[in-house]
Amino acid sequence: ICYCSCMNLTDFNMAFQNQNKQLNNDNAYESDDSLDMYLGFHYPYVALKDEETPPTMIPHENAPLHGLQFAQRVAQLLTQLVLKKTSGKELRALDLGCAVGGSSFELAKQFQHVDAIDYSHQFINAAKRIQKGEQVSFKIPLEANVFQTVMVQQPQENADRIRFMQGDATQLDRVFPQDEKYDGILLSNLLCRLADPYRCLQSLPTTDNGIVLMVSPYSWLEEYTHPSQWLGGYMDPETEDPLWSANQLQNLMKELGYCQILDEEVPCVIREHQRKYQYILSHAMAWQKQTNE
Repeated sequence: ICYCSCMNLTDFNMAFQNQNKQLNNDNAYESDDSLDMYLGFHYPYVALKDEETPPTMIPHENAPLHGLQFAQRVAQLLTQLVLKKTSGKELRALDLGCAVGGSSFELAKQFQHVDAIDYSHQFINAAKRIQKGEQVSFKIPLEANVFQTVMVQQPQENADRIRFMQGDATQLDRVFPQDEKYDGILLSNLLCRLADPYRCLQSLPTTDNGIVLMVSPYSWLEEYTHPSQWLGGYMDPETEDPLWSANQLQNLMKELGYCQILDEEVPCVIREHQRKYQYILSHAMAWQKQTNE
């Protein structure tokens, strides 16, 4: 934006604030509803005083409880893979697209240093508040405009090992110096929300023999990623055969010097209200960086 010399300081500040407000409005993850949803997705919680705590986010008979605690489960999966391959050193992890930090706190139980990055200022601010031990409340949707307010149950271990930062996962060179490397990198439900997923994968700062765990439902949408940047989910223009994201990723990661060490499905559940939930089956693939020898 170019401001003429006659613009006074008040006008400049108002224009700058309006620009920031527009940027935040353009990011769906800056809304209060998104923050509430992700806090409920990432953390156990307790009710406010004199209220009954719902037993789970899905308090129904025959509910898919195996889809809960997704953030913790994917972090545990990466931890197990790294500990199996690495020993006798201080471990460093990178949580890309950390959202409100549920996986980051889980990683900090075993990794001595965790860097956690998300594009949303609001998500990072919430994660930092939780890290400081503040009481962070959020709303559980019940029906229409009826909610129950609960509080995040504070993580108990090694919160000081985490460095939360706002940043762009497609521009990691602007976030870290070139010598920053990680033994484990987590990309949880992130790839199909990036403007340039290929650029992100190219710049992953992995140590030799370091491990990258990618978990994604491959829900490509034009509002986040231009179709020219999709890694799959479209028809080959020459053969007219479908190009699947998993196959494209396998070819791409091999070209980037990684060897696949895991392939499995990881379910998760996100609550919309007490009678509507998203059941998502994310595809998990883990890759180990090959040495330069």
